[in-house]
Amino acid sequence: MKITVIGDYFLSSGCIREGFERVLGEAVDVRDVQWDITDRTQAQNQNLLVEKEGPEGFACPDYIMDSIADAEMMVTQFCPINSAMIDHCKHLKAIGVLRGGVENVACDHASDRCIQVYNTPGRNANAVADFTVGLLLTETRNVARGSSVIGNGAWADESLAGNRMHDMEGRTLGLIGLGNIGLKVAARMHAFEMEILAYDPFAGEVPDYVRLLPLDEVLKNADYVSMHARLTHATYHIMDEEKIALMKPDAYLFNTARSGLIDEKALADALREGRIKGAGLDVFDREPLPEESPLRSLPNVTLTPHMAGSTAEAFTGAAVLLAHRLKKQWDGQQSCRPVNWKELQQ
Repeated sequence: MKITVIGDYFLSSGCIREGFERVLGEAVDVRDVQWDITDRTQAQNQNLLVEKEGPEGFACPDYIMDSIADAEMMVTQFCPINSAMIDHCKHLKAIGVLRGGVENVACDHASDRCIQVYNTPGRNANAVADFTVGLLLTETRNVARGSSVIGNGAWADESLAGNRMHDMEGRTLGLIGLGNIGLKVAARMHAFEMEILAYDPFAGEVPDYVRLLPLDEVLKNADYVSMHARLTHATYHIMDEEKIALMKPDAYLFNTARSGLIDEKALADALREGRIKGAGLDVFDREPLPEESPLRSLPNVTLTPHMAGSTAEAFTGAAVLLAHRLKKQWDGQQSCRPVNWKELQQ
């Protein structure tokens, strides 16, 4: 099979090619091309735009169009694959995405062309789960604030008072979304001897230490709410003003998934007015976060620059992980069907 892999700022085309060749060997003819965005901010903004609006607004450069013309499979991490690119590849049979979501692929058009679309679920699940735990502890135990106080020449102040913080044991964590990442966060926080509640209408079998509940019940009972759902039309602003109002006044809200899951203005208002105690955010409606954002000036929120999934293992292991999925599919294992399998049967 002729495979063209498209590298980006975060994951080079050479690294993707090496991963595929390592697993699939002589069964594939891998060619690589590097998307020439070389600025991190530009790459993040392009990715955020595609997540919000899909791939069709992307005009593919001629050098990428030339490299994919005879491909039987395209593989990308962040580079958008729109309808024009799909139609340009007359022999295209499959598209691979080195991430959990497929927001950057024109999936409906691919299905119309009978082209399989594969994602890479769990490729950064460990990275995001680990970071979520760290963000939760950083915000609720004043880790960053304590460091800032010392960095400014003091030792402690009233905001760091221990009687305002809590042990994890006996507290309640509410997970919105129980996919690969949500399950890993649940396992990690179960080790802290917490009660774990979750809302996920698509959840299958769950560990016995996780209790599935309706969304409103999770929000009313959780001390910490952590977002791990996919961003779809149904989940956009799933945490709006009304839902945030259901949370306890001493509860915290964390988001290491997609910014669109939370109404950012409603959250900022709730934090400023003390209707919830705090928040930890790694994703934002605009990135980099604008200087005028009210979130920047709030004392009860920890902000990080969209870094939860960024570990060496998450990036470099993605190609190997997808290649293994493809090999299993080619060997007839039904558990590795493409994400548009149902559409292809129609």
